[in-house]
Amino acid sequence: MDGEEVDKDPLCFVRLTPKNKGGDFCMDNMFTVKFVKDLYKKQEAERKRLHEASRQKKPLIETVYIFRNFIRCEKDKHKIQDVAAKVKRVYFDGTIKIRASYCSDCNKYFIGEESLNEYIEQYGELDVEIINDFMGNSLIESEYDNFNLQSKLHKLGYNVSTLSSSQRKERLVRIIENELIDRHDIISLIEMFIRMNKNRHDRVQAVKKWCDDLVFLNDYEINRLREIYAKIVRDTTCWIK
Repeated sequence: MDGEEVDKDPLCFVRLTPKNKGGDFCMDNMFTVKFVKDLYKKQEAERKRLHEASRQKKPLIETVYIFRNFIRCEKDKHKIQDVAAKVKRVYFDGTIKIRASYCSDCNKYFIGEESLNEYIEQYGELDVEIINDFMGNSLIESEYDNFNLQSKLHKLGYNVSTLSSSQRKERLVRIIENELIDRHDIISLIEMFIRMNKNRHDRVQAVKKWCDDLVFLNDYEINRLREIYAKIVRDTTCWIK
């Protein structure tokens, strides 16, 4: 039998042993070639089906809330982490990555309005949902005394009056990498500078520089962040009037 050629009739019987050409398993039972081929086809079809289902599986969509001032998480010193949120654009296909923040104490994602405006300036209109659904105390916005933080940033050498663009960016990177001030706190401060001065005619150049630095901070090493798929939500109940 070892030297005999297998009959091409699909109903013929073959014994699958290690001596069969290409065989790497042993069975004592007798199977038809047709049965083996049908079994293989079924397994291959199931493998392709599972692969396609996995490829088309929709990712979990997280909610990223917009805030205008400071949030209570900052005041209460919650643990805040940066994430890269993939969001949809209104007039273009696909997604873009934007930097957002995640409070692990409150299990909420959020982004400052000024940062969002800069992304819209860069990439065009983003899909933003307006809701009126009270989120609870965790993300209630509040203004708090950040004079010490402003003073510390200034003492570390950051200012838009005397430094060039490259010098400011170099200072910001040094502050972040040496963990002198958290990146999220710096972004919140610069957003506040923009918000407080954007309607002042004598501060036009300063606001442009802050906006430039804000874009830099949001893009800096964004590809190293944990990625999420997200929708942007403006919850009107958590805004300070």
